[in-house]
Amino acid sequence: MVSRLTFRRSRPRPERSALVLGLLAASGLAHAQQVSSSPSAAEPAPDDSTSQDYAGMSLEELLNQTVVTASGKEEDRFLASATVRVVTREDIERRGYRSMAELLGSIPGLYVIDDLVMPSIAVRGVSGGLRAGTRIVRVMIDGVEVNFHPDQSAFLGPEYIPMEAVERVEIALGPLSALYGANAFLATVNVITRSPKPGVSAETAVRVTRIGEKTGVGDSGLVSVRDGQSSLTAAYVLQRDNRSGLGLQRTFPAQDPSASMFDGRSKNDLARGKGAYVALRSGSDALGTLSLAGGLQQLDAMGEFQVNSLLTHESRLVLRNTWTRATWDWPCLDSVSVAFSAGWAHGAPAPETALYLTGSRASAFVPNYGYSALSGDAKLDWTPLEALSLRLGVDAESDDEQILYYTQVFQQSAGAIQAGNRVDVGMASDDERSVLFTDVGAYFQATTTPLPESLPDLHLTGNVRGDAIRQGDVRFPLQTSWRTGIAYRFSEALAAKIVAGRAFQAPSAVLGFARPGFGTVGNIVGNESITPSLRALKPQTVSSAEASASVQLIEVLALEGGVYYQDLADPIGFVRSGANYRAVNREGTRRNVGVEATLRYAQSRLSSYVSGSFQQALEDGRLVSDPAESFPNFFGVLGADLDVPEAYLRTNAELRWVSERGASRSNVWLNNDRPYTLPAYGLVNLTVSTLGVRWLGDRTETRFAVGARNLLDTRYNEPGYGGFDTPSLGRILFAEARLLL
Repeated sequence: MVSRLTFRRSRPRPERSALVLGLLAASGLAHAQQVSSSPSAAEPAPDDSTSQDYAGMSLEELLNQTVVTASGKEEDRFLASATVRVVTREDIERRGYRSMAELLGSIPGLYVIDDLVMPSIAVRGVSGGLRAGTRIVRVMIDGVEVNFHPDQSAFLGPEYIPMEAVERVEIALGPLSALYGANAFLATVNVITRSPKPGVSAETAVRVTRIGEKTGVGDSGLVSVRDGQSSLTAAYVLQRDNRSGLGLQRTFPAQDPSASMFDGRSKNDLARGKGAYVALRSGSDALGTLSLAGGLQQLDAMGEFQVNSLLTHESRLVLRNTWTRATWDWPCLDSVSVAFSAGWAHGAPAPETALYLTGSRASAFVPNYGYSALSGDAKLDWTPLEALSLRLGVDAESDDEQILYYTQVFQQSAGAIQAGNRVDVGMASDDERSVLFTDVGAYFQATTTPLPESLPDLHLTGNVRGDAIRQGDVRFPLQTSWRTGIAYRFSEALAAKIVAGRAFQAPSAVLGFARPGFGTVGNIVGNESITPSLRALKPQTVSSAEASASVQLIEVLALEGGVYYQDLADPIGFVRSGANYRAVNREGTRRNVGVEATLRYAQSRLSSYVSGSFQQALEDGRLVSDPAESFPNFFGVLGADLDVPEAYLRTNAELRWVSERGASRSNVWLNNDRPYTLPAYGLVNLTVSTLGVRWLGDRTETRFAVGARNLLDTRYNEPGYGGFDTPSLGRILFAEARLLL
């Protein structure tokens, strides 16, 4: 993970940029025309990685990285008022990460479950439940939340953002609603994009994947131009994978072993992700910096293992999401700066979307939901004293949500119904089909070094925020969030901190307003649309506290870790509503405690690391050994990096271990209300890549990478819903060739 070797990187030639621009256009870069930028995080760090000597970070540099997510401005990682993990560009390249889901699955405290359509993230023992996606995690690009609003879920496949555009990813564990508002609940993920170096540079890559006996292909690339304080970055990704050949296993006693669902295998199970990102920045010393950035994301997956649509071989979900943002940062005085931003986002299913009921081809069902959102914010930063920094901000969003309902498209004639007829299921002609969501928030943040003379390494942070949220006719009470942190660096080798706070997660449009209609079985039913007499779903809140420390034991060995406590109030769960599911606020609270730690060793060409996460629930003051729903009590990784500069090679090998996970509440009900767990499993991952190969000239670098995920082809299942648990992909092999110009 850490190396002190130095490799010479290539310097791109401007005269080759025309070739790369042609390659980018031919691969679909023209899909991204709208642009925006970041309101809440510092400007992405300049990316000189293609023009300078490349050296891995020492342990000291790693422990003292600069981050922006915890406070919205640059600060020492360990002195930040949150537990911040950083995945650097070197980590992405060395491990061959091609999606956010793959990257986030390596973070202690986060557990990713992939249902082969939209991956879900659970955090520190808490999962979001049915079709969770990233509901309990805020996912951002340069401080801008980017997700599909009806589900409050970010697409975590390659379509989210081309990895070529990523400088690093910061993952802040713990509550951050006091800074970012709703849904910065249990964790906040911030993708920091690359800024161009002077001149013109580009890279393009092609890759081949092998999943089981099926082959997939993809390509991606980036081109950037910088002249003085003006720059342009554009990137794209296209990926096509075939996951066919998977089948279900019997995972709990109440399943009928003779049921036909255990006989079939997935067919034509394609995932065709597309993504694009564009950023334009220009500035001057007098007028500040104007930034425009935006992107296009298209999730496109067959739904072979979805509730109510199991092994149909035809169900396909295609969701398009577009976002754009403009930001103006102006340092108007030596001690005062202001920033304003405005953004627009839109998302909806594409026409190719069609869902089928298991065992029936008589009708296809089309989900009708989507959104169009306008947002804006303003903030003022004031540093009245060298040891005191203040921030005041306001933000607002207006989101026109088209509620989820289904249109039945008849594929066959039946009596008076003709093939091609369309019927909106469960919708009268005068029913409301859209709901206006609004959120207005204001916040205050103070960071200080209260004793700069006697204790210059003592740092205090405090935040408070209020959010006024309305969803249609439902007006929530004012949601208040807070956070406080104290950090002290005892020496260059030792630092410690304590952080506490409160955050909230507001219900999504699907949870509050969705209507059944996809076969009227296994749907999420919104109680505001179907059963308005029931108690309205309200935000869930979390109060937490954690203490952590970082110590460099010797020059080549470092340890960092911490303990945390969480208290979840009004937790959102799912109950049966006839043949469907309805989200409710469960009574009481859910409490748990946990430990996270990472030990790193780095010397010369070899570095290694071991990290782990352990958690248990608390009931009546006692620890509960049973694993949480969709979350393991323990998981960890043992890894090593080895550089072989004589052969221009770098390698990474990892062993990951995951303990038992608790089944979903849905399947526990179907198991005669008897809890069960899914067995533990281990994975071996291996990646070998080149660095510094210049076959095409001194200023052009060619890179190759080969690797395996789940090298030993371990088969396991993850918690599912609707009577089955989701099978995992087996061994995945990949090869990539990349050209840097």
